[in-house]
Parts: sequence; C-alpha cells; structure tokens
Amino acid sequence: MRYCPKCGRNYSEDFAFCLEDGSPLLLQSSQQSPMINTFSSLEATRLQAPFYQARQEKKSRLGIVTVFVVLFAGFLVALGAAMLLLVGTSTNQANVNRSEVTPSQQNYQNSNATDVTSSETTNANVTNVTGSEKARDETSKVKGDEITGTYNGVAKNQLGQKIGFTLKLVQKGSSIGGNVIIAKPFVGSGRIVSGYKDGERIAFTSYNSEYKITFRWEGVVKGNVIEGRYTGTTPDQRIVPNPEYASWRAKRE
Repeated sequence: MRYCPKCGRNYSEDFAFCLEDGSPLLLQSSQQSPMINTFSSLEATRLQAPFYQARQEKKSRLGIVTVFVVLFAGFLVALGAAMLLLVGTSTNQANVNRSEVTPSQQNYQNSNATDVTSSETTNANVTNVTGSEKARDETSKVKGDEITGTYNGVAKNQLGQKIGFTLKLVQKGSSIGGNVIIAKPFVGSGRIVSGYKDGERIAFTSYNSEYKITFRWEGVVKGNVIEGRYTGTTPDQRIVPNPEYASWRAKRE
C-alpha cells in the first residue's frame, strides 16, 4: 500500500502520486500503520458524527410531539368530564325544583286553572247573552220597519182628478201583499199580486179583474206615511185615462 505524506490518504501500489495534492506517494511501513489506522478511525468518527447528531435531534423532536399529544388528549378528557358533571348537576337541580312544589302551591295552581275555566265559561255565557240580545234587537228592528197596516190616502192623476183609496198592506219579510180599495165613482180595486220592501223603498202591483186594470205602485216609507207614484193600464178602451199616471200619499191609521 502507498500513502500520501501530506494528506495521509491511502492508495494502492498502482498509484505514484496523490490525487488531492500531487505529492509523491510513499510505501507504508509497519511502524506507520498504527498512525494510519488511528487517523482512519478518527476520520470515520468525524464523518459519522453529523449523522449521529441528526438522529439524536430527531428523537428529541419526536419526544416533544409525543408529550404535546398526551397533554392535549388529557385536556380533552378533562373538558368532557367537566361538561358531563355540569349537565348532571343541572338535571338534578331541575328534579329538586319539581319535587319542592308544595301541596299548597299545587292547590293554588289548580285553583287558578279552575278560575280560568270559570272565566272562559262566563265569557261564553256573556257572548251568548249578547248574541241573543242582538238577535232580539234585529227582530225588533224588522218588526219596527214593517208596514203592515191600513193606510188611507189620495191620488192625483194627470187630469187633475183626486182619487181616494185605501191600502191594506201585509208585510212578510221583504214581501208585500194585501188589497187596494179605490173609492167610487172610480174603478180599479183589486188584490196586490206581488210586491217588496227594500229599506225605505216600496213597490207592489195590484190587479182589477173586472176591468183588467193593472196598477204599478212605487213609494217611499216615512214613518207612518207612504208617498210615491203609480201607473194604471188596461186593454179595456172604455177606461180613461189609459194609461193613467198619478202621484199618491197615504197615512197609516
């Protein structure tokens, strides 16, 4: 074996010069071998030192991460236990509050519920009474607006003739019936064949079968007085005027 006297590198006998510094290589002797071997051991130790340090640093970091994970897991377990304890305490407190209701308080609550029910029943009765009174008022109003009765009046036609008459009206709901009596010497008395009342307005038709005279009456009710106009027509040419127009006014007896 050959070696470089400057850098100490070993070469085979095929090399004559050092590849690093160009120094001529020398043959190794038995006295130089321990130094070379010692150099080689130191060199190996120096070359292996960074790798050893890197492994030590990696182990240290792994230990720190493991400690952190263990601490975090312990924190989560402690937090969960605290939440369970809090929920259990709240449930127990609620059960205690429910159990602490005294019989007197229970009776008071029951009496309040009874009072509410009685109040609702009273309100319902008041509503029924009010509804009944309202219905009676509506009935009274309808009866007060009825025009059933006997009315005496006078009509004046287009010829200026004054004609006395009597109306005997019967109202059922909004329908009107009855009779019309025309004073002599005029003709036209007859039965009311149809009629109605709408608020203050009134309209009806009377018919005289002897002379085939049809009267169509229209008027306005003002208390006990009705006034308006009528039209009389007939196919009988002996009756004049034909058609007849007249204004009329009648008062209830």
